[in-house]
Amino acid sequence: MNIIYTQNYKMKKLIELIDKVASSRATILLQGESGTGKELFSRYIHAKSARNNNKFYAINTAAVPENLLESELFGFEKGAFTGASQRKIGKFEQANGSTLLLDEISEMPLVLQAKILRVLQENEIERVGGTESIPVNVRLVAATNRNLGELVKEGKFREDLYYRLLGLPIALPPLRDRKNDIMLLADFFLSTFVKWVERVLTPNSVQYLRPSFLKHESKYKLPFLRGVRFAHNRQTSNKTYLPKTWLRDRAYFVAMAYDLIFQ
Repeated sequence: MNIIYTQNYKMKKLIELIDKVASSRATILLQGESGTGKELFSRYIHAKSARNNNKFYAINTAAVPENLLESELFGFEKGAFTGASQRKIGKFEQANGSTLLLDEISEMPLVLQAKILRVLQENEIERVGGTESIPVNVRLVAATNRNLGELVKEGKFREDLYYRLLGLPIALPPLRDRKNDIMLLADFFLSTFVKWVERVLTPNSVQYLRPSFLKHESKYKLPFLRGVRFAHNRQTSNKTYLPKTWLRDRAYFVAMAYDLIFQ
């Protein structure tokens, strides 16, 4: 499910805007700090579009080594380089007829930025080592936690691509600017984790902690970071590895939820 939980006025207005434009082919630029929900919004955009019967695709351009990023995006032909023993289809071809998120687009090398611009202008790509232009129909969503305008001034981001991406810019507010969502999200994460460990909480389990929880942010945030990361890692389902306090300390659950929504 692609649901955005919020009771914040600004967030609701953003969702209304997305609902109106999701069915178009307009390129969307999501801007916001880390943790503001850029991938969540990307998936929401896809879910609300006419492309939602097809798989959503995403790639973090900052996480892929520069020498491999072009192949990941555009694919390559057999023999294009040493080790290319067979053709590989890249993300743009995989996402044909669907939505592709280019996360952290600000970290993309300039030479690849030019190729992204060509895709947006011509709706076609060329595989690495190929000579054919391949038509693609991809709804592009770009995301960044940096100021692209400043990067343009510094010569680190192409101005033409920047303006091409500005067709529909959406700035996502950080949680500190929508504090009325904190307890709503804490409730959501609480219920999620409680279902996972197969336990039941009373309806007011979060409310009675509200005053101290909101007052002592730093106290509740960091001490449980390792527990949160461990809990969120579902590689193991053996609940005997969970901390003993997990099942009896409600503050522990709230702290975990708080940690997740701020990271």
